[in-house]
Amino acid sequence: MDNNNLDEENILKNSGETTDVAPETVDGEDEVENEDVETLREELNKLKSAYENQKKRAEKAEAEAKKKTDASPAPVYTKSNDLSAIDIIAVTKAGIDEDVLPEVLDYAKFRKITVAEAIKDPIIKATIAQRNEEKKTAEATHTGNARRSSSKLSDDALLANARNGQLPDNDADLERLLMLRRRR
Repeated sequence: MDNNNLDEENILKNSGETTDVAPETVDGEDEVENEDVETLREELNKLKSAYENQKKRAEKAEAEAKKKTDASPAPVYTKSNDLSAIDIIAVTKAGIDEDVLPEVLDYAKFRKITVAEAIKDPIIKATIAQRNEEKKTAEATHTGNARRSSSKLSDDALLANARNGQLPDNDADLERLLMLRRRR
């Protein structure tokens, strides 16, 4: 019985193990199977390397996409972007005109800050003050092409000009000149 117990124990131990026993085949068939196995192994290795390559590329692309989403903390203002409500309120409270606004937006974009913060910056405050001063000066000097009104010549000046050969251009002054000559 002891032999039977040992045999049963060996059978139980070896039941989990599998051994490859090649069936007896003819030499030609064995070579064909070996070639098929080798080509399958090569294809498997190619597929594994392609899988690893694609996996690395996907991980790299995900990492880059994550970096792009994390790297945009403040809004960048371009010509196509609209101002936020807070920025619009800040612009109107500061009294910024249309000619200074692009400069403020460019400065905010350059410094990567909001427009409200840019308006509080001393450089922009100085620029706004300078532009306002230039406008006040331009309005005071009135550099436009306004036509000056013609002044009415006095009677004596009208007679003196007529004696020198300078007759008036308009009809009203000619009539006055004739009336002045009749009186004298």
